[in-house]
Amino acid sequence: MSIDNAIKRLIWRFEKFDKIMVNNIDINALNTVVKYINNIQAKKPDIHPHFSKLYVATLKNFTDKYDINLDNKLINIKIKNLLNTPLNYLMEDFTSQMNSRLQYKLIELARYGLSNNPLSQCPASKELTITKLDELLKHEENKKIFNGKSWTSQEVESGINKQINTFLYGI
Repeated sequence: MSIDNAIKRLIWRFEKFDKIMVNNIDINALNTVVKYINNIQAKKPDIHPHFSKLYVATLKNFTDKYDINLDNKLINIKIKNLLNTPLNYLMEDFTSQMNSRLQYKLIELARYGLSNNPLSQCPASKELTITKLDELLKHEENKKIFNGKSWTSQEVESGINKQINTFLYGI
């Protein structure tokens, strides 16, 4: 019996009759469904090798980040939360992260290191930092970076879509 026929049979039996006298066809249908489920669960995740690889890499990152083992329920909660997060939110977050990274690099170029508190710098050092930052901000691209507008969400989404298509389809 095919899995489709088995499911149809069981649905028909439960919808049509209030009291069910189980027969061999019903048992065969149920066994077919159980066998199908067991086969799916026993298969290696090679059905989707790209997804499997990304899942394992994500799992590794979460176990490292939260210092937990594979059997910890927090792993599944974190991965489910990630998968339930709308894609546009993830794109916005990624865009923000990219813009922040460029801002930090620009500030570092001006020798105004994030570890250096401006209040702890001597006046001459502050003046040099401000002068360097002023010089950097004369360039329009650096102004966009400094204001956190170097990358737009549309540019990031387009770039990610191109990368995914190249990866999956060679396009």
